[in-house]
Amino acid sequence: MLLFYYVHNVSCITAQARQHPLKKPGGFHWDFFLLGCTTFLSGILGLPMPNGLVPQAPVHTDSLTIYETDLQIIPTSGGEDQEIRRPIVRATAVVEQRVSQFLMGLGLVGTVTGPLLVVLHLMPAAVSAAVFFVVGWGSIESNGILQKFIYLQSEQRFIQRDEPIIQVRRRKVFLYIALQFVGVAACVAISHTIAAIGFPVLIILMIPLRILVVPRWFTLKELQILDDFTTTNKTILASLGGKPIPPEDSKVEDWGLERRESEARHGVPRQRAGSLHRKIPSEVTITLSWESGLP
Repeated sequence: MLLFYYVHNVSCITAQARQHPLKKPGGFHWDFFLLGCTTFLSGILGLPMPNGLVPQAPVHTDSLTIYETDLQIIPTSGGEDQEIRRPIVRATAVVEQRVSQFLMGLGLVGTVTGPLLVVLHLMPAAVSAAVFFVVGWGSIESNGILQKFIYLQSEQRFIQRDEPIIQVRRRKVFLYIALQFVGVAACVAISHTIAAIGFPVLIILMIPLRILVVPRWFTLKELQILDDFTTTNKTILASLGGKPIPPEDSKVEDWGLERRESEARHGVPRQRAGSLHRKIPSEVTITLSWESGLP
């Protein structure tokens, strides 16, 4: 049950994350109540317990998101032929409906029926692993751990002088990454032992670690640059119990400085795009910038 509690929270919050411009409020507590009812009935009837699949939830929202690409042109001293063109992706809207969720629910019900269940048992484990690999690869390049690691490996001349992260000492950035890596490694390690069922406990323990221990090792300014809130949409926060109370009388807008700077330069990360470089259509908006220097 602890695992389902964690999975439901993560699925709902990531599916309604800050990069998705949602307008309709979410039914967080109502969904949780229905999940409890269906889980109770499933236990009585001996059926598989329902839960929100973590990788599928944000990918589904991303698939319903409408993106627009602006082309930022940065003139250089080399002339028009050597100008720097930088595509900036913006999420403008989300097709908020219930049809696709309903159809996916019917599909999941169909997979637990007799004939399809036999087919699933014949599916090689490598196929299932490949599905998770493809889903996960879309968010690899926008992963905060990887971006901070690349920053630590970059030469000073390739780092923009106005990057907020340069205000944080490198050893503090390394410590922040190390804490995240230890948490991931511990969950992966325990999943390969007889105590694998207890890995949700490790994840839950990260909450007091973040609230009680991390603020002792980092200053408020450093955390405002390195850390961020998963959801900042006022409409979504209303369904989660209201706006969070940041520490030391800071504001929600003061957090996530690194993320906001990255989105201003490169746009919103698209989970489906991955590392594929697609040709920018001719009808995109052209935005001129009179900056100079490296992109």
